[in-house]
Amino acid sequence: MLSPGLQLITFLDAQSTAPLPLEGSEQEPDKGELIDEETHTLWVWDNELDPRYQEAIARRWPGWQVKV
Repeated sequence: MLSPGLQLITFLDAQSTAPLPLEGSEQEPDKGELIDEETHTLWVWDNELDPRYQEAIARRWPGWQVKV
């Protein structure tokens, strides 16, 4: 999902929003991403994430921190 780089922010700004599921609920996702525009930090959580993926994301988001 993060591979478009900064263009993703423009795309997401044009989309409708929905509330996040409550933590601990059956709908809580087991993986996902958080884009913090204020601190230029990307948070990625996925128990099966290949470490090379973090490096690939960082190349597409220059100047941003990628946290796993």
